[in-house]
Amino acid sequence: MAMLPGKRPEELSVMKRNRRCSHPFARFLVILTFTILLLACAYWFLCLSRPGSRGTLQAKNGSSIRVATVNINAFRYLKTPEDASEYLLSIAGINDIDVMFLQEYFQSKWFSGEEFRNLLAQEFDYVITDGEQAVISRYPVLDYELTTFPGSNNTYLTSHIEFNGEPVTMISAHLQTTGFNAVDDEAKTSFALGYVLKANEEVRSSQARALRRVIDASEYPVIVAGDFNSVPYSKVYRLVKKNTLKDTYLEKGKGNGATYRMLRDILRIDYVLHDKSFDCIDCVICEDYISDHRMVISTLEKK
Repeated sequence: MAMLPGKRPEELSVMKRNRRCSHPFARFLVILTFTILLLACAYWFLCLSRPGSRGTLQAKNGSSIRVATVNINAFRYLKTPEDASEYLLSIAGINDIDVMFLQEYFQSKWFSGEEFRNLLAQEFDYVITDGEQAVISRYPVLDYELTTFPGSNNTYLTSHIEFNGEPVTMISAHLQTTGFNAVDDEAKTSFALGYVLKANEEVRSSQARALRRVIDASEYPVIVAGDFNSVPYSKVYRLVKKNTLKDTYLEKGKGNGATYRMLRDILRIDYVLHDKSFDCIDCVICEDYISDHRMVISTLEKK
């Protein structure tokens, strides 16, 4: 039997054993890499990107209502009441929006909420603000209630809006933040970040269950919109959506669906969902730079 030059039989035996031991680990790395790539592709094609360029909105009819939602980030990108109202009214006018939900509607350090409300009221008949939530509507707001999630500063606002003579339950939700920005740079490189992210995901799961109780208790058609701070394959998303709500972007969205501008545009965390009382006509992710979140606009037709 031929031998490698300079190698004794016992050394060759050790080398063969080492090669045999390394094979399972190498196969594991290949499988792990392939799995990660497969999941990344699945997320991109199923959750974040739809065929075609970003869509356009169709003309509305008498039985359709156009809903928009955006986390306005305390108006940090819009530093005067004129800028804030002009941008929002321009978007609402160009896109013929009927109901707009704002999250993180905190008091701006540059202008008062009253100034902003008065400017919006020039175009919209109903401007409701409460805590971090705002509802701006062309249709009558019959009633509303702000609820703060237990142990959190985050909220959801439940309103009943009259559309074509019938109440519609509309929920604007802002679920627990990831906590990423609150962790210092040193912790972000350690396991501490993982614990923070996991803990806040568990908080959001509890909040999602609270939202489901409101959805399930409604005797009217339901539309849910807002910033869930969770991606479409998450437990939080599944808890809110279940089998009774549909995601307008998955139904009619096109192109890149990322709604959060940071982290290289890979996160879709803002949604418009609806129940079986509506058909989705279109869905557009708005590119106007009014926040670190993009506005989601959807047209829903009442059956």
